[in-house]
Amino acid sequence: MTTSSCIKLYIPEMCCGAETALIEKAFKGSDLVKDIRFDTLARTALFTPANENVTAAMLITIIDSVGMQANEIRETILSEMAIRIERMQTDADVTQVLELVGLDCAVDKINRVVKFHTDAEHCFAILEKLQKAGFDAVVVASGKTDAAQTEGESIPWLRLGIALVFAAVAEAIELTHALPEWAIMACAAVAIVLAGFQTILKGFGFLLRLIFNMDTLMSVAVIGAVCLGAWPEAAMVMVLYEIGEAIEDMSMTRARNAIRKLMDVAPAEVTVKVGESWQRMKAEAVPAGSLYRIEPGERAALDGMVEDGTGSMDESMITGESMPAAKTVGSRVFAGALALESGLTVRATAAAADSMSARIIRAVEEAEQKKAPLQRFVDKFASRYTPAVFALAILTAVLGPIFSSEPWTVWIYRALVLLVISCPCALVISTPVTIVSAVSAAARRGVLIKGGVYLEAGRTLKNVCLDKTGTVTKGKPSLSNITLTSTVDKNRAMLLAASLAAMSSHPVSRAIAEHFAEENRSTLPVKNFKALPGSGTQGVIDGSLFFLTNLTWLNSRGSVTPDVTAAFDAAHAKGQTAVALSDMFGVVAVFAVADTLKSNSAQAIALMKKVGLTPWLLTGDNARAAEAIAQKVGIDNVKADLLPEHKLEVIEELESKAPTAMVGDGINDAPALSRARIGFAMGIKGADTAIEAADVAIMDDNIAKIAWFKKLSELTHSTLIQNIVFALGVKFCFMIAALAGYATMWMAVFADTGVCLIVVAWGLRLMRSAGKVDRMLSA
Repeated sequence: MTTSSCIKLYIPEMCCGAETALIEKAFKGSDLVKDIRFDTLARTALFTPANENVTAAMLITIIDSVGMQANEIRETILSEMAIRIERMQTDADVTQVLELVGLDCAVDKINRVVKFHTDAEHCFAILEKLQKAGFDAVVVASGKTDAAQTEGESIPWLRLGIALVFAAVAEAIELTHALPEWAIMACAAVAIVLAGFQTILKGFGFLLRLIFNMDTLMSVAVIGAVCLGAWPEAAMVMVLYEIGEAIEDMSMTRARNAIRKLMDVAPAEVTVKVGESWQRMKAEAVPAGSLYRIEPGERAALDGMVEDGTGSMDESMITGESMPAAKTVGSRVFAGALALESGLTVRATAAAADSMSARIIRAVEEAEQKKAPLQRFVDKFASRYTPAVFALAILTAVLGPIFSSEPWTVWIYRALVLLVISCPCALVISTPVTIVSAVSAAARRGVLIKGGVYLEAGRTLKNVCLDKTGTVTKGKPSLSNITLTSTVDKNRAMLLAASLAAMSSHPVSRAIAEHFAEENRSTLPVKNFKALPGSGTQGVIDGSLFFLTNLTWLNSRGSVTPDVTAAFDAAHAKGQTAVALSDMFGVVAVFAVADTLKSNSAQAIALMKKVGLTPWLLTGDNARAAEAIAQKVGIDNVKADLLPEHKLEVIEELESKAPTAMVGDGINDAPALSRARIGFAMGIKGADTAIEAADVAIMDDNIAKIAWFKKLSELTHSTLIQNIVFALGVKFCFMIAALAGYATMWMAVFADTGVCLIVVAWGLRLMRSAGKVDRMLSA
């Protein structure tokens, strides 16, 4: 089931593992959902319905039954479009326009504006229809009608500030005895109600259902303090707790929105060609396939391919590469990239919602849902820790007076201090903040990590398997030699090979097709074209079946003669790739294609070895060519002549011995990418299939970033461990102090809030950790 068919709910009270465990328990055994993915940072849950009849209302009812509120977050591509039509003057014009639009419309005759709801593709088609009918139609506004609900809530600083003043006044009156007792109680009560009335209501609601979370602990602690007559202390604890929660929410929002602010820089409007004219319209209303212009100093609004113009663009927000990228006809353009010295005309290849930057934002925001093992442990620990602490507090209050001479009020107070200091907030918050901060830092460097589970697993990698073409080499081979092995002349052989090659996206085929295209000749039509995975292609040309394949496939057919073998050997000896054009009677010609190494491949391999990775070269190319390439870059382990299923077998064999990563950029690499512990895809040159199958995408195709990723993983893991040890250590010390009578509620709330803020800040620092990872690599 796709993400679009899932149901996403915003649950404000869901801030830790205790609440997620409660929701999971509520749906346990239910036939409504198949899977639930939680994001405690965003306080959202993504439900996979068991069938199409399940609605959000059904899920919300179950969540309501456990004392939590939920709202559906709907994200659709429908927008409200407003089009101004200057020629729409009479009722007949209005009727004609409505017929052309073909949707329910709201018509403003005075301003000559028509409003309707549709998606970008239909809006564009409607504009062209109106213009062909002689109406000068222009989009004047558009807006999402089912946009995602705002997930964050504004922090009530004014209310908390007033509550803090009343709490401070209550404390001051008690210290100075300036006013009677009722004044202290009144000020404290106002502070408690202003700051935490909702928390207390929710806490006691949870307590009645025997649900133990942070709201339960704080509610019992505050009301218990009030019952003991410690009004100022209860008020200050409530106020400081709520202020701490507000600061934590602000920190989490900062972590969640950091990458969105970085990536979401594409302009809201774009100049698009509609019919024969250029119009300025909302980017969200422009479908894939549209032609649009980028002026110098302007950012691209949509992903696309350059159709006219040359220049350079700053793509650092996508690739992490500071050097401008040269653009010519056929170059890829990313939404948000900045045109520098000249304008470009671009053919959009994706709508705004499907741009690379939008996909990166979604991937980072969803990274928290694919939790790292350590994060899952913390959530599970927190769900059991809170009830255990509550039970310990009850035992302290009951058994303390029995086994000591101190009065019961003293032991109840100590139990309340225990409740305050034992909130698992610091543990629960620090892990997602750390993960999201690290993922954001990686995205800034052009490394897209699709989940915390992959980020933490990176440190365990021992082997890394690299596909050759487009990974170690540039993936832009050029035709270097043609050896004829039949009576067919060179021009005819080239024409037949180029006709088949033009149908394929494989780099070797592209090299042959591009060489032929330079001669400004047209290829022949190919019928019944078929890709032969790991081998080549076939198709019918002028009524005859032709093949463009590698040597392995020829050997399987018994089509190899000594002259064909000699041609392949000559190419392989030079580290080149060779393919043969053959028909039902034998090999027609052998084409040798040369690829060049990436300038930093040798350095990247050296870095991998430095961080403890053993590189392997996996390729469908012949052994001699593969070994020649491997020797140049310093790879000692080579597996050649591999079909896709053979690559998969190699990955499985290595994975059975040690954690193994796979790096590739083609469709053929997708199975191996999916099977590896972590799959790395080359983001710019990589096929969409490979990028989707991979767990990490390297946006600038720099394989040196695999070593960088491993070091980031190590830094993230150490930060998580440091936060957990620090939070548990402080809490354990204060628990001992509370039981011994040395800790007060004041000290407890300061310690709890202080620990939370420290671990959150320690996790947030990873947002700027790229430089530190660089230093770790160069050390």
